[in-house]
Order: sequence, then C-alpha cells, then structure tokens
Amino acid sequence: MVRQVSEGESHHHHHGTSDHCHDHHSGQVKGLPLSARERLIIRLDRSMQHNSEHADLYGELADAAAAAGEEEAARQIRAAIPCITRQNEYLKKALVVLQPR
Repeated sequence: MVRQVSEGESHHHHHGTSDHCHDHHSGQVKGLPLSARERLIIRLDRSMQHNSEHADLYGELADAAAAAGEEEAARQIRAAIPCITRQNEYLKKALVVLQPR
C-alpha cells in the first residue's frame, strides 16, 4: 500500500512542444519520514502514471497525424504505445516485489 505524502512542491518541464507539471514531495507522511523503500514505491507509482499519460498523448498525436493524412507517421507513433505499456509492466512487477511483506 502506498501512503499519501504531505506537503509538496511542483516543477515544470517540457516534452517537445508539450509541457506539464509534476508534484514532488518532501518525503514525509504526516510528519514521519519515509523510508527509502516507501519513497521508491511512490516514485515508481508516479512513473507508471506519467508513462500512461505519455501513451495517451501518443494516441492523440497519432490521431492528429492520421487526420492530416500522414498515415505512416501515425503508424510509427502508435508503435510507440506498446513500448510504454511494456515499461509499465516491468515497473508494476517491481512494485509487487517492494510491497510491504
């Protein structure tokens, strides 16, 4: 189980022409410091969410390419989506290993 983290800060970064924000937290739960393992679980979970957001974006980009008549570009963009799914499968396996025993 991933515990909720209190108090965070945001940063902004760019991916190509798109930009978005992420919250990063101080590593404390209700005033108690998180262990390295707990921080890793939180980071892995967020990475999976972030990857899923990218997969969604790639679907939108592929649709836009297809709508512009760029079928080969759309096909190439869509080909990237299963790679992200595969990444998340490995990250999910790591989360299972890291869950409290």
